[in-house]
Amino acid sequence: MAVRSNFISVNGLKTHYLEAGESNPRPLVMLHDGGFGASARFSWSHNIEALASKFHVYCPDVIGFGESEKVFNFEDPNGFRIRHLRSWMDALGIERSDYAGSSWGGNLLLNLAARQLDELRAERIIAVSPGYGQNAEARRVTTSYVPDKERMRELLKVFFYDEKWYSDPYLTMRYEATTQPGSWEAVAAARFAPPGQEKPFRGSGAATDYARINKQVLLFAGEKDELAPPSVVQGIHEKIKGSKIHVFPRAKHFGQIECSEEFNEVALRFLS
Repeated sequence: MAVRSNFISVNGLKTHYLEAGESNPRPLVMLHDGGFGASARFSWSHNIEALASKFHVYCPDVIGFGESEKVFNFEDPNGFRIRHLRSWMDALGIERSDYAGSSWGGNLLLNLAARQLDELRAERIIAVSPGYGQNAEARRVTTSYVPDKERMRELLKVFFYDEKWYSDPYLTMRYEATTQPGSWEAVAAARFAPPGQEKPFRGSGAATDYARINKQVLLFAGEKDELAPPSVVQGIHEKIKGSKIHVFPRAKHFGQIECSEEFNEVALRFLS
């Protein structure tokens, strides 16, 4: 099945997205993670075709990431991204949609659902590795990256259990993504602090009241994940009435990549 790479101008900003399954009536929007070098292609390339067998799949590069314009809003970064995504949906005529989100993307979706806000007009939600653990070293590696191939290897070791994902060719591809003009700066901007100060980590779902979510939710966790360990994801599952959870035995933070066939099967069963 062909996966198309598209560009559209949204509020004057270049916006890139992947698309497949155009003949299917029901949309599925998939949001990538928020790490260095993140993009729709890196998060979802192992899942798009399988899910497009049943859904019209859209995978945007959120503004500031991938091939979309490298813009960061310091006053309201997530609000800016949400408003841009909403305008992107309007431009494509997406009325409502099921969603899948990886890491930051999943946290964003759950946070909106918990606040009972409908900016992205979400129906069912799949969240891969949501929540925040207490491993300070793993968090330091993910927030202190500067463009360097060995630093990227250390970053990918936090994200992946299987060493093939922190070896070539994936290592070089992900590293090179962070060397594109504005790519590192747009992600690093969230970590900036005045001289002599350290900006504390505050994830988009760090204070989420998950018990208020009243949507159908499927959660994925990696048994080896150091950033969002299974105990954290299990705690979220216990708070969301009627939610489902699936744990990958041999995966870390990006189970939809490491265990793509398993993810695709479980996700399609949930969405169907």
